[in-house]
Formats: sequence, C-alpha cells, structure tokens
Amino acid sequence: MDDLKQLYVNIMAQSLYKPLTIGISTSALFDLREEHDVFLNKGIEEYRKFQFERRREIMKPGTAFCVIQKLLQINKPGEKQRVEVALISRNDIETGIRARYSLDHYQLD
Repeated sequence: MDDLKQLYVNIMAQSLYKPLTIGISTSALFDLREEHDVFLNKGIEEYRKFQFERRREIMKPGTAFCVIQKLLQINKPGEKQRVEVALISRNDIETGIRARYSLDHYQLD
C-alpha cells in the first residue's frame, strides 16, 4: 500500500508542477533607447525601416537582461523547465525578428 501511495503522490506532484513564468518587455530585456528615439522623432515608418535595416544586428542587453539570464540558468538540460520567460511586446514584426536573433545570440531559451 505504501508503494501505491508514493506512486499517487509522484503523479500528483508531476501534474501540479508548473514552471515560474515571467513576462518581460522587449525594452526591459534589451536596450532600445536609440530605437525609441527614432520612433519618437521620425515616426513609425522610419522606426520600422530602422529595425529592418538592423534586423541581424544584435540588440544590447537592457536593464533586466542579467536578471533574466540568471533566472534561466536555473533550468538544467534534461530536467523539467523551472523558469520560462515570455517576451511581451507591442512592437512590429521587424523588431520581433531582431529580438529573435538577439535571443538566439545570447542563448536565452
């Protein structure tokens, strides 16, 4: 009976397990001050052009970058993910593409 009880506890623990999910804005993860200035001073079309022209240019780390990097290091290969990060953005597809390249570059998975 103890084995059955332990099995039940293990199954319940696995089914209740959920990773810590953190939502963060693109502008907190990456330094987008220059891009923001382009948006404010030249408008949305110039901003989109600016991002498209730099789509393969890696974004610099922002104010929350180190915290997110450390939190993601809690995850260990081959184990259940303990921390996941959701990148929240109101940006256009050009910024999203650039953010994806930057995430890959910094290995923030």
